[in-house]
Formats: sequence, structure tokens, C-alpha cells
Amino acid sequence: MDRRLQPFSGRVALVSLKDDLVVPYTEGEAAQVTVPLTDLLDQPGGARQRQLLLGSAVTIIDHDRGHVFVQAKRDGYCGWLREGAVGQGPEPTHWVVAPGSHLYAEPVVQAQDRAAISIGSRLAVTGAVSYKHLTLPTNLRV
Repeated sequence: MDRRLQPFSGRVALVSLKDDLVVPYTEGEAAQVTVPLTDLLDQPGGARQRQLLLGSAVTIIDHDRGHVFVQAKRDGYCGWLREGAVGQGPEPTHWVVAPGSHLYAEPVVQAQDRAAISIGSRLAVTGAVSYKHLTLPTNLRV
């Protein structure tokens, strides 16, 4: 089996592997990617295997040296992320469908942008403001 698809950090495994390994097990902790883009690594501080986008749901399995071992909910891939790249937040409500976009500090394009985001990123829209004849989302989790 591909090790990238096994929810086992080398020390701790998800309970789904309980019959396969004799190691400590965890139910894991639900979280999501809270930065625009982060690398999924083969080991803490190691080589990039793939990347995850803002709002990607993950299960945290283990912690080590400022990194967390996760399993991506979407495709089951496992690997290490920087601890600061994941956290708790509102459930994403929208997908970014444009090839690229930006999050702005204010509801005008001349405002300072907070981040560049890619197609496929997931956002939680928690409110809206009216600006002239447009309704723009505010309070996007970045």
C-alpha cells in the first residue's frame, strides 16, 4: 500500500488501522487548512509531496517538531504540515471557481489585499456589506 495513503505517522495511527498495527491509536482531530496554500511534506521539515489549499478539511493524527501529521479528507493523502497552517474555523460555505483571486481588507479592489487564493480554495462567508450597488462578502477566514 502507498504510505501516503496510510494514516500512520510512524508513531501514531488512526483507529481505522487498529487491526493492522500494534501502535498507539487516535480518533484524530478535525481541522482545516487556514492559509492560502501549504505543502504536505513526507516528514517534518521534509520534501513536498503535494499541496493543500485554504479550507481543505484534514484529520490531525500526530504532532512533532512544530508540524502535524494529517490525512486530507478529500483524497485520503497523508503527510506533515506546518502546525501554523491548520486550525479550527467555520465550515466553508463557498468554493473559489476563478483560476485565481484575492481576499481584500475592504470591499473595494483598491484596498490592500490580504492574500492571493487559487481555484478550489474553500471559504466561509459569514456576512456581506453593501457597496454602491454590489453586495460583497466580508469576514472571510484567511
